[in-house]
Amino acid sequence: MEINNEIVVRKGFGNSDSLCDGISEFISTKLCEQYIKDYGEIQPHEVNNCRILSGVTEPEFGGGNIIYPSTIYVDGVAAPIGTDIEELVSDAIIEYLGNVTPLFDINEFLISMDEGPQNPEFDEWNYFKRSPIPEFGLGYSTSSDLEDIVVRIENEIIPSLRQDKNSPIGHDITVYGQRTEDKTYINIICAMIDENLNDNYEYLATVDEMTYAIKEEIKEELTLVINDGNEYLTTMGTFAECGNNGNLGVGNNCNGVMNPFFPMNKRGISGQDPQFSVEKHYSILCTQMCQMIVELTELTEMKMFMMVKQGRPMEYPNVIDMSMTGELEDEKEIKNIIGNLMDLDITQFSTF
Repeated sequence: MEINNEIVVRKGFGNSDSLCDGISEFISTKLCEQYIKDYGEIQPHEVNNCRILSGVTEPEFGGGNIIYPSTIYVDGVAAPIGTDIEELVSDAIIEYLGNVTPLFDINEFLISMDEGPQNPEFDEWNYFKRSPIPEFGLGYSTSSDLEDIVVRIENEIIPSLRQDKNSPIGHDITVYGQRTEDKTYINIICAMIDENLNDNYEYLATVDEMTYAIKEEIKEELTLVINDGNEYLTTMGTFAECGNNGNLGVGNNCNGVMNPFFPMNKRGISGQDPQFSVEKHYSILCTQMCQMIVELTELTEMKMFMMVKQGRPMEYPNVIDMSMTGELEDEKEIKNIIGNLMDLDITQFSTF
């Protein structure tokens, strides 16, 4: 079935929800580094909650005021480390924000990391060998280039205009892409930094600069709207500073976008243990395999779902389901590709 309508959304790195995802994943990365140093291998952990409670600012041309900074809440569970875990988490948050949104001022960190066992043989952590409950992951890919366009705009084209440290372009950018039949519409919400803009004339000039750069890079006809005639001024370059709270798991999927026409995970995978999380492994694996197969074949889209039942190692899923759209010369060949990638006899599954 050919899709006549498409909608794709990309939340940029400075978006409140993306910040929560990024912080959680960066904390997990720092924990892994510490575990390898302390134990020689990654230990069980999960940063399962990260929220940003936005503060209060008063943006205005030439520089606004921070009335009350934002607050970040982080909690999770982790095996003990050889240093103070709350200090590690705080340092990770500061480092991540410094890299992604250097102007973002935080009032305080509220951290609650429960201590879990360092030995995966413990019963409560036994799912690292055998899943205690049914777990699943999923992914998809499409031959349409709308997702690529949306990602390029947010991740490449607009940042290329932010080379100067005094650039008025903030880090909180959300790109909405819509395609109806042969017409493409792009709507961008971009936070502007008030200190680097003297007046509305400079604001509009910046919008024009962004518009020109995008249309020069995207070689197709499109209707482009940036900030829709409104003054999206911020003091720190992100709407997380005032009015836009953030939550873990409600941002982009693991492929970097949100597409309501395709399946999405029940929750985000950021902050989950990279070695033993079933949902994280399955979601990334399904996404990568779908992308590879769509690229190598005449398929226009592919969806994939994997599930492991209770008490079964995640290396041996008991359900693998695929759906494909487009021309396919040999379905058996696709099954063999997936089977070889997963080192499984794909013929054992009857859910294709």
